[in-house]
Amino acid sequence: MHQLVLIDEGKPLRLYRSSFEMNRACVGRGRETFIRWYREHARTILENRINRYKDRFAVQPTDLKVLDLKYRWGSCSQDGTLNFHWKTILAPMTVVDYIVVHEMAHLIEHNHTPEFWDLVGTVLSDYEKRKEWLERNGKYLDI
Repeated sequence: MHQLVLIDEGKPLRLYRSSFEMNRACVGRGRETFIRWYREHARTILENRINRYKDRFAVQPTDLKVLDLKYRWGSCSQDGTLNFHWKTILAPMTVVDYIVVHEMAHLIEHNHTPEFWDLVGTVLSDYEKRKEWLERNGKYLDI
């Protein structure tokens, strides 16, 4: 958990050392300011995680989008675009990796067939533990 410090000038929001610094002018739009910050930073983190696993898959995503997916953590479009909820990066990195691998597996197998889960399992042998964590704790990942 990070402390929030209000500042009189500067960027709307930044993470500095172990504290978030928010410009006082943005306090009335605090949640929106945080969401914008998380969306910007989620893209970089998710690109890095995709790059970590891309060699394990025969195909690569065509694009990456960070959106508000309501009650979904991710989705894979038919054109190969991977979509992730901005809240994904609030999860532990092991769970972020599960979400990334899950969506990358959809580039090969579109449905949750036994082959799909076998593919996920070849990349993350403990995916069931990560999936269970997300099912149990995902509802608490919010700002």
